[in-house]
Amino acid sequence: MGIRRYGCIPAHEKLDVTDELMALLGLVENLQRDDLFPLDAALGLLRFQEEHQLSTDALAKRTGLDADDWGPRFAPYRLRDPPE
Repeated sequence: MGIRRYGCIPAHEKLDVTDELMALLGLVENLQRDDLFPLDAALGLLRFQEEHQLSTDALAKRTGLDADDWGPRFAPYRLRDPPE
C-alpha cells in the first residue's frame, strides 16, 4: 500500500533555498523527533555550528532554541563558540 493510502499531501516547492538553510531545516526537523537520543541532538547541533562557524548564541537564534536551556546539557559534547 505504502504512499498511495495518503492520496496527496499539501506541499510547497521552494527553489531558492541555500545549502545552509536546507541543513538548518533538516536539523530543526530532526531535533523535534520524540525518539532522538540527546547525544545525536548534540552532535547534530555541533556539526551545524562548526560547519557554519557559528557562536552558541547564533546557533540558538537560528534554531529557535534557548541556549541557556540546552547549552549546559550539551557542554560535554564540545558545544562552544568557535575561536576568533
